[in-house]
Order: sequence, then C-alpha cells, then structure tokens
Amino acid sequence: MNKRKHNMAFDTWYIYFHRCPVTKELLYIGIGETDRAWLFKANHRSTEHKKYLYNLRKEGYLPSDWVQIHSKFHSRAEARKLEKELILKLNPKFNIHRGLGSMANLSRQKEARKLREEGLSYKQIAAKMGIYPASVWRYVNYYVV
Repeated sequence: MNKRKHNMAFDTWYIYFHRCPVTKELLYIGIGETDRAWLFKANHRSTEHKKYLYNLRKEGYLPSDWVQIHSKFHSRAEARKLEKELILKLNPKFNIHRGLGSMANLSRQKEARKLREEGLSYKQIAAKMGIYPASVWRYVNYYVV
C-alpha cells in the first residue's frame, strides 16, 4: 500500500485569506494544505461565499487574485489556533459557520435565533442564511449569545 504521508520537515499547513481583488477587504480566513485556498467550487464554503467567488470568476478574476497565504505551519493544531485568533480579531464577512465553534459571528447567531422564534424550520433558516441546518441548530441551541 502506498499511503500519503506528510514530511514533517516541511510546513504542510497554512492560514490563508480571501480578499476582494478590488478593495482588498478581508472576506475569509481559513486553514488548509495543498490547494484548499484556491478551491472555489468546494462544498466546504458557504453558499454566500461560493456565489461571491463564482462572480469574481465571471468578472475574469483568478483565484490568485483573491488568495493570500498568511503563514505556514508544521501542524494543523498550530494553524487552527492562530486561525481562530485571527477570526475573532478581524471578523471576516464569510467566516460564519462550521468549525468555528464559539467564534461564529454573533450577529448570525442572533439572526438564526430570531428566525427560529418566528417559526422557521432549521432547514428554512439554513437556506435563508446560506449555511448548513446543523450550524443553525448549534446557533439556536448551543452557542451563548
């Protein structure tokens, strides 16, 4: 068997930013390895984020126009720690769900709770907010606002 192994002598993890190619506004902070930062069709992005990136492509921009590598790490844990700190400090527009734990955007949590109080289902709220139903459930039932 030929399993892929990371060579720990190299920095295999990185923190990346997605920035507006025109205004340079910081839109997203993530961690990745290999080509993750440049993927814009991936399922790990929110609907809103994917639409934004698709529109950039339609306008003629390439991923290299919006991706910026911030820093490199030997371990995922190191990268994740700084990613969370940066998200809290900089609050980018598209860092709103999945894997952010208690760092999820507070205004999005409040929005989800308000919609739930209005009687919308988790699925309806998820569609309206461009996030997963499981994220809605966490916003409504788990996170403290």
